[in-house]
Amino acid sequence: MLWLWVIAGLLAILVLFVISRVHIRLHIRRIGEDDHVLVHASCFYGLIRFKYEVPVIKFKGLYGKEITTNEQKEGMLSQSSQIMITLQNLHDVSEKIRRLLYNASGLTDWMLQFFRRMQCMEVKWHTHIGTNDAPQTAIAAGGLWATKTMMLGLVSHFICLNARPDFQVIPTYNVTQFKTEAAIHLRSTVWQCLISGVHLFRRISMVPGGMKVWRKTLFPTG
Repeated sequence: MLWLWVIAGLLAILVLFVISRVHIRLHIRRIGEDDHVLVHASCFYGLIRFKYEVPVIKFKGLYGKEITTNEQKEGMLSQSSQIMITLQNLHDVSEKIRRLLYNASGLTDWMLQFFRRMQCMEVKWHTHIGTNDAPQTAIAAGGLWATKTMMLGLVSHFICLNARPDFQVIPTYNVTQFKTEAAIHLRSTVWQCLISGVHLFRRISMVPGGMKVWRKTLFPTG
């Protein structure tokens, strides 16, 4: 009789896990030449969390820049690593993306369907801009407003917006300044993510040798 309760308990945990929410929060901040990017993901009612942070970007020379990243997982100490990004690195990443696209049937359509299953619970983008010249600052602020509006219209075609966008452009006429901060909160469910994963697996399997190419591309040492 005990094993029936154990099975029932495991099934209950599985159901709770499948219907639980997946939250993805992206925070980007740029003040002058300093950048800060933070990605935070959580699911299963906050019991499973992941945090990735890029607080410093250091430019090194003409052909590359050094990025210091801090990766933090719940229950673990933060770890720092340095990555050198060069034109060759960017070319390699581009080649990998091209290879993945070529070895999956309709991967672009899958990505659009995946994002349509996401719900945007928050979208915020505040910018302070100034050129120390009133007419130029006004022109720059107007152009920035137009850019933000265009980007919002584009994003709204792919993601369901459940929150009113909070966009601000604040001109500063007496000082040269550029400061921007953006935050977005996406929400889905574990079940929807699993369904998207199954569809992706099917699309990859439709291409002869696609699964092998994906495995070698994503896990080159495997």
